[in-house]
Amino acid sequence: MISVIVPIFNSEKYLSKCLESISSQKIRELEVICIDDGSTDGSASIVKDFQKKDSRFYLVKQKNQGRGSARNTGIKLAKGEYICFVDSDDKLEPNALELLLKKIREKGDAVVSSISVINFIYPEKSISDTEYYKIRFSGVKKTSPQLIFGFHYSPCGILFKRSIIEEFNISFPEETLYEDAYWHWCYFIHTKEVNFVKDSTYLYIRRSGSAMSQTFDKKPGLAIQHLTICDLIFKKLYLSNYFGNDIALKLLEQAFWFSFRNSPSSDKILVCSRTVQILRNYNLDPLNSNILTQLNNGNLKEINWFSEREEIIDEIVQFIRLKNLIIKKFPFIKKVTNSVYVILRRFYDYFK
Repeated sequence: MISVIVPIFNSEKYLSKCLESISSQKIRELEVICIDDGSTDGSASIVKDFQKKDSRFYLVKQKNQGRGSARNTGIKLAKGEYICFVDSDDKLEPNALELLLKKIREKGDAVVSSISVINFIYPEKSISDTEYYKIRFSGVKKTSPQLIFGFHYSPCGILFKRSIIEEFNISFPEETLYEDAYWHWCYFIHTKEVNFVKDSTYLYIRRSGSAMSQTFDKKPGLAIQHLTICDLIFKKLYLSNYFGNDIALKLLEQAFWFSFRNSPSSDKILVCSRTVQILRNYNLDPLNSNILTQLNNGNLKEINWFSEREEIIDEIVQFIRLKNLIIKKFPFIKKVTNSVYVILRRFYDYFK
């Protein structure tokens, strides 16, 4: 049996189409666990209507705690051998679960498919979206850190084994955004083989108001949370020696660039500071990464900052040099949390 977990929060505009795409799958051995994460609209009523027509649907209500928490609740309740995640404003492609189930029964600790994207708010990103969510592998591949880097981080369009999730106590981080990357690494690092399908089994619809749309609009405090997720991955996997310095650098550099490019100017100094903090907290050697070496030394003049204003570059350079000077004088600061960098930022803003 497949357990389909659907986290729901104020999704009444799209929920019926989402649930219909699940109900109409040819696979009959399903349980559809709908987690209402504190919705204030008519979402719960829509699920109840589906329950009347299809006994495989279940509704569970909880206080609003975020998508990661809702998915974790679904995992705890799941009884199926396999688990699939569907967001409440997206849809499954016809015969998606039939294809995924067939492939995972053949071989593999997970089946990963391509995802189709409809972008209502950023049509200029359609090409990059399509490329990112397209699976280029075919068939069964042995798992390695390099392979895990090679496909999308979404948990959707994938069939997971519940036995692996339970054996390694894998869950989504809560009270933060972009939890998908953490799940991606924590699950796939524990697999031996992954079965890849180039066909799309999932329809991802980018809409206004979502976390990603607000990130692309450079809302303060959002993109930088990629660094928070990177830190959580390191605590879970790097400290346990699941991968080494080179993979850690690649992950950190990836998180830095996404955070930097999608943050407003007011957050860019904190992005740089947080990156250096993670680099030093885990004693990473940045020599194989030019950008991380430059950040660590506070030498940013030679880097192309994507047409950022020169005064913003100067501000970042001065702030990081100030931070490095204080850390040199007071080495214990390297072990202190991000609050130190907030204090440094305020100190800098006061005297600049």
